[in-house]
Amino acid sequence: MSQKHIQFEHKYLLRSRLGDGSFAQVYACEMKGRDESKQGELAVKVFDRKSQRGLRREFRNEHKLMAMVTPNEHCVAMVDFFENHRFCHIVMEKASCSVQEAFLKSSKNGGVVNEQDLAHIFKCMLLGVQHLHECGIVHRDIKPANLLLADGDSLSNKPVVKVCDLGLATKLPSRGGLTEVCGTAPYMAPEMLKKQKYHTSVDLWSCGVTAYLMLLGGFPYPCNGNNTKQMKASIMEGKVGPTFKAHPSFPQPSDWAVAFLKSLLTRDPAMRAECASVLNSKYISSSAKPASMSLPSFGKTLSVAHDTTKDEPAAETPLVRDIEENGEDLSSDDSTRCGGSSEEDSAHAHRLVKATL
Repeated sequence: MSQKHIQFEHKYLLRSRLGDGSFAQVYACEMKGRDESKQGELAVKVFDRKSQRGLRREFRNEHKLMAMVTPNEHCVAMVDFFENHRFCHIVMEKASCSVQEAFLKSSKNGGVVNEQDLAHIFKCMLLGVQHLHECGIVHRDIKPANLLLADGDSLSNKPVVKVCDLGLATKLPSRGGLTEVCGTAPYMAPEMLKKQKYHTSVDLWSCGVTAYLMLLGGFPYPCNGNNTKQMKASIMEGKVGPTFKAHPSFPQPSDWAVAFLKSLLTRDPAMRAECASVLNSKYISSSAKPASMSLPSFGKTLSVAHDTTKDEPAAETPLVRDIEENGEDLSSDDSTRCGGSSEEDSAHAHRLVKATL
């Protein structure tokens, strides 16, 4: 059989369905002929091109970006990919659950999650983001749902955490900057919403929002009823800044943790902390020290964070122009559309895949 014509079903067996996204479904899978006692931990993202126009472009963009990511402990790795007239497949590492799911499990199981445990989670997140940036990629949708635990479902045993889902990611331009508005509203950076040129700093802002949510139990720029338009306006204008105070009745993090949050949520991107500096911060460095018995538990705060993320708005994609590629209409009438463009590249049709690996 020619290597050129090998398809997913020739090499892999599809197993249980793990989750659904807006444009893809995620399944467990395993390589054919593998000893069952040594089953590989793999997942596959399946794009059904008949379900909506434009999915081939989505698939091609995502697998090309994943191919740019060199091996790293904190980034989900692509193993294989396939394309045919009906289905496109991206085979990748399989994780156990998302950090978002672990929020709820940690609080329900009565697990003690302290400030140092969360510092470890944030350290993994920042190492994954840093590696993507070194590979020339801006993620643009960092949030708890896009952080995966390699094993288990506990946040308190220093799990390996991996950044996943490059559905809204893009290559860094060699000159100029990006101006596309995309991502998930509560995590969007001010400069993106203002349609100013931006680079990797938008990911650091999103990391700051993620850490703020987990440490304090809410978003830095909340709004009534998760009104997306109001939330964007609040972030963009910055008239009422974050309080850096914990949700009522929950423990207040240390001064080190608050300083860490403030460095990431600096509104001026030129003054915002970069990965290297926050990874060397006193708070992140504390994750490597022996646990202090005096640290408060954030378990209940995490259950509030889970409820908050459960109702957060869906991710938004860049504006997609109606174009045809090889006779296929790549536009999507059902997609969420918003403005912006790259100075070098035509806008790509990026979509969030919410499914958990």
